[in-house]
Amino acid sequence: MTRIVLDPVTRIEGHLRIEAQADGGKVSDAWSSGTMFRGIELIVRNRDPREAWLWTQRICGVCTMVHALASVRAVENALGIEVPNNARLVRNIISASHHLQSFLVGGMTTSLDPNEPQAPLNPERFDFLVQVAKSAKAFVDQVLIPDVLAVAGFYQDWFSLGAGPGNYLSYGDFPQGGINDTATYFLPSGVILNNDLSKTHPVDPGKVTEYVTHSWYEYAEGDHMAKPPSEGATNPKYTGPKPPYEFLEVDNKYSWLKAPRYEDRVMEVGPLSRMLVAYASGQAEVKAMVDGALAKFKAPPTALFSTLGRIAARAIETQLLSNHIVDWIEELRRNMHSGDLRIHNGEKWEPNAWPKTARGYGLFEAPRGSLGHWVEIENTLVKNYQVVVPTTWNAGPRDAKGQRGPYETALLKTPLADPERPLEILRTIHSFDPCMACAVHVVDARGRTYACQQI
Repeated sequence: MTRIVLDPVTRIEGHLRIEAQADGGKVSDAWSSGTMFRGIELIVRNRDPREAWLWTQRICGVCTMVHALASVRAVENALGIEVPNNARLVRNIISASHHLQSFLVGGMTTSLDPNEPQAPLNPERFDFLVQVAKSAKAFVDQVLIPDVLAVAGFYQDWFSLGAGPGNYLSYGDFPQGGINDTATYFLPSGVILNNDLSKTHPVDPGKVTEYVTHSWYEYAEGDHMAKPPSEGATNPKYTGPKPPYEFLEVDNKYSWLKAPRYEDRVMEVGPLSRMLVAYASGQAEVKAMVDGALAKFKAPPTALFSTLGRIAARAIETQLLSNHIVDWIEELRRNMHSGDLRIHNGEKWEPNAWPKTARGYGLFEAPRGSLGHWVEIENTLVKNYQVVVPTTWNAGPRDAKGQRGPYETALLKTPLADPERPLEILRTIHSFDPCMACAVHVVDARGRTYACQQI
């Protein structure tokens, strides 16, 4: 029996630790640990909710925009604010561009003025945006997709490895109407249970909860209960081994990540979840793209429940969004030309227009998966703030029932050619695209490219 430690796992700024147990050349158990506490939720307390989006962007140094928009949606939901159609389009364009990692990422509030040369969005800028979006689409169509298909051909055995919990969650996004009209979302919302692609279940944010049974936090009511984010708490309490240590105390608390659950089920989130929900919902364009990709490998849709399936889904989603960014830019241009320059709803900007207390949530599909911000406002200030991010869904630890998180589940039965060089573990973890900066090596304190201990 071999105990393998990968710390830090790169591509995530060194803040993830994976411990795995190997027996007979395969992973027999695994534990995922987030090793850094930041506490942005505590920083936001007692602040003006109109500035919460500025602070929550600092949750991630890469995905700043997604937290800003989720935060804005949460406050808007709490205060009952509906944004103009142009604001919806601007947000969709920024979000899709962020998914593609193009040059279009920017702020959420801007101005439209066909007669002002310095306005962020004017006729000249629209031409530029269309040009950049078309260039991005050409790269995706001519480079990304062919490369993914070509490389995947050499790793088809990974269509049968790395399966997660079998439950998939997508909040849906890119509204084509009001934010509450989820039926019009370009990417549909839904839940898939037990790998059943014959149907999807509606999403109810009230069914999201978090455990801290194996997390370095405490709940006043006890650590074996699950709390909804609307009533959640972020009370850090480190009880782990004193650094430097050899192994985590995995029978107790072992991560700074909480364990999110939906209806008490472990859920996987991300591009794979979004494409599966769209596929099972009958979204014609997604079905055609997924079936076309799978046909090249003579593989069924169930092959997507895998390490390689996550990579394929991410590429397919990239192409899907690149197909539609120009449409949203042109729709915004038409609105401007017709004289519709509304970009902001200021009816409830002043706190004297707010109720004494208010609660709301903002849901968003970030590149790595389902993101939710929950806010409670009292006497014009943030009383409580909770965030459930995609990597928490995927990288979280066990819950009170002993259910493994998606990372931990996906690593089970992973074959290891050489436990001293556990590249197969990295291959599956990286297929989730952990949300931090990318790198290429795994090193321990002595500079070796692995950490392995015989026990």
